[in-house]
Amino acid sequence: DSGYADGEKGILNSSNGKQLDLSGGGLKDKITKQVCDTILSQAKSML
Repeated sequence: DSGYADGEKGILNSSNGKQLDLSGGGLKDKITKQVCDTILSQAKSML
């Protein structure tokens, strides 16, 4: 299935034919930074 293969590569296909690439565009970096910031904030509150 091509949709499954695309999904493995981080590409989502919408019902209207548009694609969203989760592997590019800095999305991964933004999510990683947000998670790290959250963990850091929680760690500081434990001190």
